[in-house]
Amino acid sequence: MKKACVVWSALIALSSCGEEGTSVDPAAATKADPIPRFDVHEWGLLDVALDGTLRELSAGPGQAGRVADLGIRGYGKPVLYFHTGEKTDGVDVQVEVSLGEGLSLAERFPDGEVEERSVRWNVRVASEPCAAERTYPDAASERCQQVADRYCETAELGDYETSDAACLRSGDTEVPLLFYRGGDGEGEPATMPLEVQRNPDGSIQVTNRGTAEPIGQLWRVVRYGRRAVAVDWPAPGETVTIPAPTQEIDDAAHEMFARDLEAHGLTEQEQAAFDRAWHEVVWGPRPAPVDEDGSLGLRGTGRGGGGVGGPPIGLGNPGTIGRGGLGYGRGYGRFVHGAKRDALLYWLPADAFDEIATLSFEPEAATVRRATLVRVDLSGR
Repeated sequence: MKKACVVWSALIALSSCGEEGTSVDPAAATKADPIPRFDVHEWGLLDVALDGTLRELSAGPGQAGRVADLGIRGYGKPVLYFHTGEKTDGVDVQVEVSLGEGLSLAERFPDGEVEERSVRWNVRVASEPCAAERTYPDAASERCQQVADRYCETAELGDYETSDAACLRSGDTEVPLLFYRGGDGEGEPATMPLEVQRNPDGSIQVTNRGTAEPIGQLWRVVRYGRRAVAVDWPAPGETVTIPAPTQEIDDAAHEMFARDLEAHGLTEQEQAAFDRAWHEVVWGPRPAPVDEDGSLGLRGTGRGGGGVGGPPIGLGNPGTIGRGGLGYGRGYGRFVHGAKRDALLYWLPADAFDEIATLSFEPEAATVRRATLVRVDLSGR
């Protein structure tokens, strides 16, 4: 027994000595440098048909440069922004997006490593915004001409940059965001959390098939955004009836909608970028701005890319979200391509995201905030 104690004591002594007899802390010797924190924010719009199936983007026969039925379809313009918690020399991150059944990868930027339903980027996430000027392919570029469904959202990306996002280096490209888009694919499409039916009297019945706690309300928007009504989500398994709205849309409605974006964890600049991307498509035209001399004027265009070989999809000026909420307008007789004359809007609940698109990061992100607006086309077009 004494001999065993001597041997054990010797082993303890050896484990506590360095090469020159100095003490070594085993925990300190194996401790790795901490990985810099980074957070990811995403927004996008998902179009589905009345029966709940995903709708693909397509220019349609003889409609080069125009989206078929004048409607945005599929999973439009999800963009990813990265934020670092503190100044660092940067962190190398592998980012992968895998689309669900019924979707294919229609576009992405930067290029990345592509498979039929996924894209992988190896990016260096800096702690500062991008300093160098950036250019994106335009609608006349070879890249846009080769988009299978003739609709190129890559050409619009410059309008959705923010100055509070970290700079991402992918190969030789430096950008403040990553972008992908889901078009029509093989297989059964994802099941939406809400089942929608139209009644003969013009009202709709909405049944909640999901289980997650939702953010925001259900909005029914008609007449290309001129009228809207909001109701609370029904409880899981329950149904709510939504009549055709008769009240003109106002600032209060848009302020409520803006608060939903904030509740998803997006920054003010990201909220404003979402507004520039989707305001007119969802809510209809903005009022034409009035110049100092009292005349009507246009201060730019909304969606800078759009259909290949045709005019921009959006016609209105970009807006911002501030303390006053989202801007709105009654149309002034203008029609916006992609708008719906009757639609149901809701925010995709957290438990439904992975059926549409799974995001993965190596190393893991500290937090991932995702805000996807679902638009159900009730107009039958």
